[in-house]
Amino acid sequence: MQSTRRNLPQLLGEARRWFEEGLLAALEAAGATPVSTTQAQLFAVLDDQGTTVSELARRMGVTRQTAHQAVHGLVATGLLERVRDPASPDSG
Repeated sequence: MQSTRRNLPQLLGEARRWFEEGLLAALEAAGATPVSTTQAQLFAVLDDQGTTVSELARRMGVTRQTAHQAVHGLVATGLLERVRDPASPDSG
């Protein structure tokens, strides 16, 4: 008889899908602009102190370009605010 037990990666994948589906449903119910699954993943890895695009990419397991595109799309819809890091040398 085959076991129906799932391993940790499977459970984490299900949890991620559950989060994404809930977030997308809540946005739709609120009348907000729809987002992609990559953009939904981005919300899951943000923190209160602010997060660089490089760190978002690392946490999401995607390229910096993919993370940047997701951030740019969310900023364009008004769902995310991008601010300069005052500690960054290029924030002049």
